Amino acid sequence: MSSINRSWQIFIVLFGTMLEWAEYTFYAYLAPILSGLFFPSDSSPQVALLYTFGIFAIGFLMRPLGALVFGHIGDTIGRKPALVISMSLMAFATLGIGLCPTYATAGLLAPILLTVCRLLQGLSVGGEYHGAGIYLVEKADGLPHLTGSWVSVGAGIGTVIGALTATLVENAAYPHAWRIPFIIGGALYLVCYLFRRRLSETLEAVDKVQAKKQSSLDLLKHFKLPFLRVMSISALIGVTLYVCNIYFITHLTKYTHLPSAVAAKYAFWAQVGVVIVIPFSAILADWHNKTEQQFVITSALVAVIAPLMFWLPTAPIWYAPEIAIVLYSIVYGFLCGPMFKLLHDCFPTELRYRGVGLAWNVSAVLFSGTALLVAQSLLVWFNNPMAPAFYVVLCALLALIFNWQSAFRKNS
Repeated sequence: MSSINRSWQIFIVLFGTMLEWAEYTFYAYLAPILSGLFFPSDSSPQVALLYTFGIFAIGFLMRPLGALVFGHIGDTIGRKPALVISMSLMAFATLGIGLCPTYATAGLLAPILLTVCRLLQGLSVGGEYHGAGIYLVEKADGLPHLTGSWVSVGAGIGTVIGALTATLVENAAYPHAWRIPFIIGGALYLVCYLFRRRLSETLEAVDKVQAKKQSSLDLLKHFKLPFLRVMSISALIGVTLYVCNIYFITHLTKYTHLPSAVAAKYAFWAQVGVVIVIPFSAILADWHNKTEQQFVITSALVAVIAPLMFWLPTAPIWYAPEIAIVLYSIVYGFLCGPMFKLLHDCFPTELRYRGVGLAWNVSAVLFSGTALLVAQSLLVWFNNPMAPAFYVVLCALLALIFNWQSAFRKNS
């Protein structure tokens, strides 16, 4: 099957990432509805919601395994096979969620099937998101930050679609409307799978030979600091998204008394802003070619802005929610713009897919997958509206610690 030109390759990779994040965020936004469908009606709404968030977190547990499986394929066989296989698995799992019976019709089998589908999605994502970014940076013949940033743009568009779709489903009169996005998403995954089969490879044969000589244990033996760097980047990216965007909807509802549908619109426009900012931040990184410095400075800003975001809705300030989402859009866009070039540079070619994938997804299990649960727990423990942002601050400090030396070693 003949390959296609570079612009179409970028679009195909971006489209797959967009679908992935649309489905993932749609599940998170729709958690209150899903909790009532997949758990006993005699459970309290709070308990059912915790169960649903728990299944959201469980999906992250398969990511490290996915990183190992698809990372081995990506390094030893090729980036293209890894991206093609992961997409087919995602199609199957997403269709499965759309076809799952509810608790009213299948009892305990319903949450079990939902959990299985989420585990399969997690396995697929373990080799998909970072792999797509690596693929584009390796294909870049110029402007590597901007080329890699299109995966972040795809993720941003996906979260926008997820938020918009959740709003439409919440307002739909059709009781099974929640199934439609999963079924359509699964079908579109299959279309994307067919197009991905036409992608061209990035690796040379000699790189594959070298990759087969390297084991995954070599990552921990010889690349400890790069491994920790990627983990810190993953934690900051994931936790900032889930706490400052998805969980922020709950925060707005609680402290401004806005209806959830109105609060969700703020999250929607926040992600629109992120999509706009990402290419500009990537172009800036290509211009000055100081990726690490830009990321470290932005991480420091996140540590300051996250608590401010959660304080604003409680303050008697006009347009406080609008100010909060503008701040989020700017700092998150600047985090994501140069991110994949930064990840690309952490490992050599023969270990890059495994190195970035394993570090990213181990971090996702520990930090991103628990973000919604931790944010809610912090609010309960401290009874302080800014408490959920403490988790974001922690991740920002970790990113500063593990990336500071790399960012400024040339100036030391």
